[in-house]
Amino acid sequence: MIVSDSSTLKPARSLNHPAQQPTLKDIAKATNLTVASVSRILAGKAKFSDETRERVEAVANALGYRPNRLVSGIQTGRTGLIGAILPIHSEWGAQLFTRLQQELAHHSYVPIALDCPSAAINELEMIYHLLDRRVEGIVLFPGDDTISDEYFDEIHSRKIPLVVVVRRLTRAHCHFIGCDDFESGKLAAEHLTSLGHRVLGHIGGPWNISTGRERAEGFTQTAMSHPAVSVAQVVMPTFLPDESLIEQFLDSHPQITGVFCANEPIALGLYAVAKRRKLDIPGNLSIVSHGNGRAASIVSPPLTSTVENSSQIGREAAALLLELTSHKKSSQPIIEKRIPVELIVRESTARV
Repeated sequence: MIVSDSSTLKPARSLNHPAQQPTLKDIAKATNLTVASVSRILAGKAKFSDETRERVEAVANALGYRPNRLVSGIQTGRTGLIGAILPIHSEWGAQLFTRLQQELAHHSYVPIALDCPSAAINELEMIYHLLDRRVEGIVLFPGDDTISDEYFDEIHSRKIPLVVVVRRLTRAHCHFIGCDDFESGKLAAEHLTSLGHRVLGHIGGPWNISTGRERAEGFTQTAMSHPAVSVAQVVMPTFLPDESLIEQFLDSHPQITGVFCANEPIALGLYAVAKRRKLDIPGNLSIVSHGNGRAASIVSPPLTSTVENSSQIGREAAALLLELTSHKKSSQPIIEKRIPVELIVRESTARV
């Protein structure tokens, strides 16, 4: 039988913890000071002696005191909360949010994450939920480009900084952090034309969304600047592949030898269609995609991709929000920042 002295199992404390969460009143009672004095000392606002300040801090630590951010937020208007409406269910959305959270944590900010799109709650309701919780700033991945300034009236009226990520809003004056989507299409076109491809195809995302539109513009404008190059396009209803549309596209343009896809899911849809049609990749069809997610390096053959640095977008969005929250003004110049993309060449592309 093993017998232990129960007294050695208790943590050494100079003061016993109250049954409930310790308060400023508990610290005041233990130090013979007023609640107001304790509050100001712990906030670093009071001019007391070092001895008094150290005594208050020691008691607070012994009691396990934690400041009530909800109460202080009501009093000061600084809650330390940032709202984030992002597709955190996706690989790139999770990467963006993780970096955003890491950067905010260095400055004692905590993000409230709402996943989008959502069948349970729409985007505007998400915004209201965040405003009700007194967030100091919002990071938003917008549903489409049709949103105008009126959509954000309540955010603007409260002077809450708003940073839109990935998709640029053309009808609203919002700060923006995203990748260079035009450059993504440009890099894809330059790569395919450098391999000798002259009949090209583009399978695009919706053109009412900036990412779909700008990637298409970068690809077509760059490709058509080369002599004897032609480009055919088809637009997907969403950023998911419609394989029947892809089938029709290939039927209508059998001479195509190189294709740029607006994102990785669409590229994987093209892979599936090519397999059914017994088209060899890259022997019959070279494929480039925007994205470079996890699937790009494990699909067969591995997919040539333009890289969107989602983590860097998250870091830049956090930095901009922190700057905006520390310098709240009635009006601020709109800040727009594009993160460069790069091309990773794999086995899905080859010389004609």
